[in-house]
Amino acid sequence: MTDVVTPIYTQSHRDGIEAICPPAPRRILDIGGSSGRFAAAVKQSLGADAVYVADYSADALAQAAAITDGTFQVDLNRRGAITEALATVEPFDLVFCLCVLEHVYDPWALIAELHETLPMGATIVASVPNTQHLRFIARVVGGTWHYDHTGLFDRTHIRFFSRRSAEKLVTCSGLELVASQMRIRNRTLALFDKLTLGLFRRFLALQFEVVVRKTSQTVRDPGFCGANIAGA
Repeated sequence: MTDVVTPIYTQSHRDGIEAICPPAPRRILDIGGSSGRFAAAVKQSLGADAVYVADYSADALAQAAAITDGTFQVDLNRRGAITEALATVEPFDLVFCLCVLEHVYDPWALIAELHETLPMGATIVASVPNTQHLRFIARVVGGTWHYDHTGLFDRTHIRFFSRRSAEKLVTCSGLELVASQMRIRNRTLALFDKLTLGLFRRFLALQFEVVVRKTSQTVRDPGFCGANIAGA
């Protein structure tokens, strides 16, 4: 498992994600891929044969259909929806769940479903916002908690994760943790992190990115995955 800090100086939570992807994937699925712009770009940058987008928005999928190899309209909160969609096509060896899992009522069950559905050796790259970020702490301590339209305090966020609980989320079904990466987007904060030898790193990263691989057919029960929330 790797543990790196990557300074990112753009606002896109998907920029630079290719750096932690496995080499030469053949078929890619971008869950929550919206209009497909990232999917089309990552297909080219990683040299994949095909890329598909799964999303709930029909309008977004209409745009994605024009620049990807296929789309699925799925409700990730419906158990079995992603399994039904993937049963209609060839297997995928790389799946993205970027800033998606925090919008799902039972992300533990979704990970377990992907574990069961994907072929051996398949990789999942996921990202979630960091609830230990300084801005989160400041709002809680200052009593100024409120939701925003986007970002850390997106009003559509249902689940919240620290780095530890994010790693537990993607490995709870038995997937193998390959990499765990923090995102520090600000140059000043990246320099501060370096000068303080990473002591405050978990408070500076806007999001965590984790990579897991299917190395076993045995899938732990989704109920178990979500049961240990208090210990996460």
